[in-house]
Amino acid sequence: MDANFNQIVGLNVSIPVANNQQLRNSVKRDNIALNNLYIEHDEIEAELRKNVYKSTSDALNSYSKLKETEKSVANTRSIYEMTLDYFKLGGISSIEVINAQNEFLKANEILINNKIDFFLKLKIVEYYKYGKIAIIN
Repeated sequence: MDANFNQIVGLNVSIPVANNQQLRNSVKRDNIALNNLYIEHDEIEAELRKNVYKSTSDALNSYSKLKETEKSVANTRSIYEMTLDYFKLGGISSIEVINAQNEFLKANEILINNKIDFFLKLKIVEYYKYGKIAIIN
């Protein structure tokens, strides 16, 4: 029995003190990264909201401009028709008729441009609202 007591018993204990600190730092870094992503998400959402409000406002302004232009076209049309009637009666020269016609054509050109502008701005609002743009065939 005395021979068995002379044997050596060895025990190796590893305490991961440094590894625990690295893990704690990694968790802190990940939490900071997550907070940064939340902040970035909020900024993107605010920017999108701002773009939607601006696009809606632009479309409403474009609609108002279109309605004013339609009134202008109606006015220049009536002026042109009256000028043409006076010309037929011999009261004015052909130059005045041509000037009235040019004003009427300019007003129509502006009306067409405003219709296109309103249509495009309305499509932008539609895209923000539905996520797609409907194409009419």
